[in-house]
Amino acid sequence: MLIPDKKSDSGVKVAIIDTGANLNTTQYKTIHRGRISDCRTWCDAANISEGRSFMDEKGDTEDLADDPHGTHSISVLRKVAPNCTIFVAQVFRGRDDIVDRYPSDDQAQRIASVSASSQIEFRCS
Repeated sequence: MLIPDKKSDSGVKVAIIDTGANLNTTQYKTIHRGRISDCRTWCDAANISEGRSFMDEKGDTEDLADDPHGTHSISVLRKVAPNCTIFVAQVFRGRDDIVDRYPSDDQAQRIASVSASSQIEFRCS
């Protein structure tokens, strides 16, 4: 059983590289939004190395994902590390976006762009 240590995870920064996130429901706005530093997509930004933000100034996000896997990942992460800062990177639209359990060359490039981007800055309110 994992017991979260609220003191030790306060400086932890985590990037969820998945299907994005929909933070427009009450649960995500009231519980998780304060821990999200930014949400960016690489799915429609092939020529933009730093991705495109899909979160507005109020914390609402465009619903870009075909499934809620990335959104649910936030909930799971917050149970283990409730005070961590989370960066959401969308590199897949959904489960059907991956064929044969391996990313395509384009998807691998999206993942590499996330990890290589020097534009990503963690900030949390």
